[in-house]
Amino acid sequence: MSHRSDNIGIYIHIPFCRSKCYYCDFNSYAGREHLAGSYFDALFREITARSGHLGDRRVCSIFIGGGTPSLVDPGYITKLIDICRSHFHVEDDTEITMESNPGTLTYDKLQAYRDAGVNRLSIGLQAWQDRILKTIGRIHTRQQFVDNVEAAVKCGFDNINADLIFGLPGQTIENWTETLEAVSGFSAIKHISCYSLKIEEGTVLGDKLDAGMLQPVDDELDREMYHRAADMLAEKGYRWYEISNFAIPGFECRHNLLYWKTREYAGFGSGAHSYLDAARFSNVTGIEEYIRAVDTVYGSYGRDLAATYGSNSAVTSDNVDTVYSGSVGEVNSGSVGTKNSGSGTTVRTGMKGCSSTTARTGIEGLHENFEVIDREEAMSEYMILGLRLTEGVSSAEFEERFGEKLEGRYGDRLEKLVANGLLTVEITAHEPCHSRPVGTIAFDPGQSNRPVEAAASDPGQNNRPVGTTASDPGLSNRPVGTTAPNPGCISREIRYKLTRLGFDLANSVFIEFI
Repeated sequence: MSHRSDNIGIYIHIPFCRSKCYYCDFNSYAGREHLAGSYFDALFREITARSGHLGDRRVCSIFIGGGTPSLVDPGYITKLIDICRSHFHVEDDTEITMESNPGTLTYDKLQAYRDAGVNRLSIGLQAWQDRILKTIGRIHTRQQFVDNVEAAVKCGFDNINADLIFGLPGQTIENWTETLEAVSGFSAIKHISCYSLKIEEGTVLGDKLDAGMLQPVDDELDREMYHRAADMLAEKGYRWYEISNFAIPGFECRHNLLYWKTREYAGFGSGAHSYLDAARFSNVTGIEEYIRAVDTVYGSYGRDLAATYGSNSAVTSDNVDTVYSGSVGEVNSGSVGTKNSGSGTTVRTGMKGCSSTTARTGIEGLHENFEVIDREEAMSEYMILGLRLTEGVSSAEFEERFGEKLEGRYGDRLEKLVANGLLTVEITAHEPCHSRPVGTIAFDPGQSNRPVEAAASDPGQNNRPVGTTASDPGLSNRPVGTTAPNPGCISREIRYKLTRLGFDLANSVFIEFI
């Protein structure tokens, strides 16, 4: 089984923000903008040093997240993208996304981002009502969001995402409907992310909840809001393609699709995660901690280079491969340690031209949480992350990636989930068969308020296993993913998809594959 991808994504974390929102437990820090110069210097050095590890793989997406990347001087963003272009195989059609918040954007900043190559802008609105924005600690108003979208369009942005949250304190279904109606009315907003509020410990809302000062939204209203988004956005032309994400067809977020399809990505900056060569690891968190770690790691490399190339040597793009090859979690034959109970996985790597002790010290100073993803875990992640997508998981792709049949590995669990109405089976026959997929209905959650597995013309449909039809009552007596023989068909594709009920109870589905 090969883990290495020809196409990868790059995530770059910018941890600065003006103030912490009341629900936020992200790796972000307010009032630390004075550290931006030192932080970006460390970030540029990390990118330059690690770039050789990625080889000739094409970068299909760059995602600059935070924090609030739009808070810092736009010159940092321009230089960041320039460094990525000079050290990675970034092509003209690479998706380059940058997160931003109203209240930190200006026309000049937006023009600078567009000129630098940002072609997808993500703006955090969260709610349309100023009253609710104030309740959750946002720094902006609705009008600032409107002004920023209009300015972005003038600067040439035609692919904008808006982040929204439902289940907020004091938010009614009418408020949520108004938010969806307003945001979907902007032609440049091609993508909308809708997240259910999760109140985390250590946040302002979490403290209020603990103190009995906050009443969380009940589950019934939360689900009503979720279904309202699916139905309304479908009517507006947005395709529901992932649990929380909706897009005009062709504008799905390429970067996040890498995560959900368990493809590779490299993370740079404080707390950024990477998944490369079957190993997952993260950078140290904290702005100062990250800067110190980069200084320590690259300082030791510089000393080793001085001994190898002479006292005037420095880390450059010409010799960085020699310095850093194999030192960021690269898993080669014989380089992977054993799993220790309760302590994750130890990854042992060497550096060309450096002692193994120096290599391990460098890695441990900057990277942490090493985990080698073995075949069993990779299959589990393929199922859990793939089922987040409305297109579901493919038995053919599973077999191609792992060398065994999906039904052979998870057949009993799939049968149970189908029987419980949480999964549906779609079987697509390829040429010369031209018939509709056996045992399915169109997967369009926005068509009605009924569960997607139900058909109004057949009240008894819900009494049969999902994925069967009245015209083929015998189908339910055969194993999941099978149909009556059809000698005229050359091949078929079997997909397993969450039903609407399955999306509502997604964690109950995912736990079956852990």
